[in-house]
Amino acid sequence: MRIRSIYIFCVCVVIVLMACEEEFSPEIDPSAENLLVVDGMISNLPGPYTVKLSISSELGKSEYIPVSGFTLFIVDDLGNDCYLIEISPGEYITVDPEYRGEAGRKYKLELFSPDGKFYATPFEMLREPAGIKEVYHRVEYQSDDDLNYDIAGYRFYLNTERAPVDTNYLMWQLISTYKYRADMGIYWIYEGSLKPVQNHDTLQICYKTDTLPEIFLLNTENISPPVISNFPLHYVTTETRHLMERYSLLVRQFSISKDAWTFWGNVRDQNSNLGNLYSKQPFQVQGNVFNADDANEIVLGQFMVAGVTEHRIFVDSPVYPVKMRYPICEFHDGVYENFSAIFDYPPDSWPVFATRGADGNALPNKWCMDCRESGGVVEKPEFWIDE
Repeated sequence: MRIRSIYIFCVCVVIVLMACEEEFSPEIDPSAENLLVVDGMISNLPGPYTVKLSISSELGKSEYIPVSGFTLFIVDDLGNDCYLIEISPGEYITVDPEYRGEAGRKYKLELFSPDGKFYATPFEMLREPAGIKEVYHRVEYQSDDDLNYDIAGYRFYLNTERAPVDTNYLMWQLISTYKYRADMGIYWIYEGSLKPVQNHDTLQICYKTDTLPEIFLLNTENISPPVISNFPLHYVTTETRHLMERYSLLVRQFSISKDAWTFWGNVRDQNSNLGNLYSKQPFQVQGNVFNADDANEIVLGQFMVAGVTEHRIFVDSPVYPVKMRYPICEFHDGVYENFSAIFDYPPDSWPVFATRGADGNALPNKWCMDCRESGGVVEKPEFWIDE
């Protein structure tokens, strides 16, 4: 879970409202700053489990401020505990490689600060996870007032299996991975001297993984039988390279407590309802972490106890009549003329890649030849399937 980015947004966002051509800056309680933020989870899936600690940054800033030196334990309802070790500033993981959450048991987090403060969460039961029956996609179109055409894309949908209990509080986290291609091959490399490249497609195929920011929630309080059908999830547009070659979506389904479900609903509403942000102060979206010795201290974040199931789907690029509309690199007079300047690049810019078009050697933008420039990696993920 990337609660860290959500909280940075909630406590740091600055909104400028224009009225009568004058800038309006609402007053925000300074107590929303410098608060402890806790982000962690235990589930039925194998560990290690991670807890991240940080401090909310000043208003108007979006920096991540990790917190070091804490002592952390995950404790179960039988009195057993598992110690977490700090592996990097603010990031703590369980040290026992065999430690794993068990459905039907209760767990809580205990935190001891370097200055002697004691923080904790209430015990929460790890629920039996509901199953995912199917994730599928459809081609859908979205209108845009600034365009003379509708934007095509894939909308993903989910069907669940019948849940083990009638009332379930569910949340979904989506992780996308897509395969994409740079538009041009590499024919030359310059590192003080110009050398030909034999394998022109060396850096042309990449894979990029992103945890999607959307929060998807639903419960089965008024659904009988407790089965969710055709629940809409993420939409992927053809305006980007996500659907250029092949796309994979990993759906993680969390069976959580009603309190946790309400917390994430509040976070979602806080992020989406920007127009009414100041009717409810951002720091009022509090989770289940508290200072055991000082009930007045505000602590942000959530330690989630969840039953989790996963489902992965692969889809290929859409076919005609769907049109891909992402920007592409093209050969033109400028990229051919740029090639002569390749010898002027200083050492701190090496290696410099160049390509070849119908009219000779060319020097376009690096991302046109090196797919890594768009944030991906050339190593194929272990789970990836090409069909």
